[in-house]
Amino acid sequence: MLLPLPRSIVATEAYVPNVTIAKARLEPLRVKVIQIEDDEDTNHPFEDGQFDLIINRHEYYPPKENNLCNGLFITQQVGGLDCS
Repeated sequence: MLLPLPRSIVATEAYVPNVTIAKARLEPLRVKVIQIEDDEDTNHPFEDGQFDLIINRHEYYPPKENNLCNGLFITQQVGGLDCS
């Protein structure tokens, strides 16, 4: 639904079983999948201001990751008790 995709797209995934699935589904669409160690992994290859848009859905993000975005940072945050 987002076609045509921008020239450069990156997805991150920390949950090890999902990394292979994400790569299989996204890499054919030219989306680079980067495995991160955990939610607070700061050892990623991204530079400040590298992205024009960051979309974060239901995932923690360290506040300093706001520096990675040169445009919009959209996030949908939920907590463990939202649906109880």
